[in-house]
Amino acid sequence: MRTSAADAVRAQVRASMEAGARAMIDERAFPASKPGTPYLAPQLLLDAPADSVVMREEIFGPVAAS
Repeated sequence: MRTSAADAVRAQVRASMEAGARAMIDERAFPASKPGTPYLAPQLLLDAPADSVVMREEIFGPVAAS
């Protein structure tokens, strides 16, 4: 099973958080959402900088940002 799309979304979320976005959903509440799997927990990112990945690129996963 290919997980490259899920891994790309994880990388976009991680990069946005490193840029200052705050994650509102605790991924631990979704035990199936682990690196190396195609399952993704939903995520809401607040205070995402305008130049962060999540604000500049389309994300093909359950992610919303403001």
